[in-house]
Amino acid sequence: MENKPQRKNRWRIYLGTNDKDTHQPYGTPEACMAKVDEVLTKHFEGFTLQEAVGGWTNEDGTVDHEYTIVIQLSDTNSEKVHTAANELIQVFNQNTVLIQENETRTEFLSR
Repeated sequence: MENKPQRKNRWRIYLGTNDKDTHQPYGTPEACMAKVDEVLTKHFEGFTLQEAVGGWTNEDGTVDHEYTIVIQLSDTNSEKVHTAANELIQVFNQNTVLIQENETRTEFLSR
């Protein structure tokens, strides 16, 4: 079966997992992934999760790192992405999350 490639948007959400007030991790990496999975399955039929480590330099020059989950989404829309991102901000007590939206060429290939 041949599918013609289509132009579609793809979103990435970068979710840090350290609490904005305590600066402590939400939980273990496994607990964080489980909570993200729980939130996303309410909003989307499919998604991809990747583990990462985010890093930044503080105003005092010290460097911090945190366990970060990269969420990849397609076949959705900006409103749904922002709704899910707002829920993740609340659940993980974040100041912000990074959302990237890019146009991409998408093709589902099957036999």
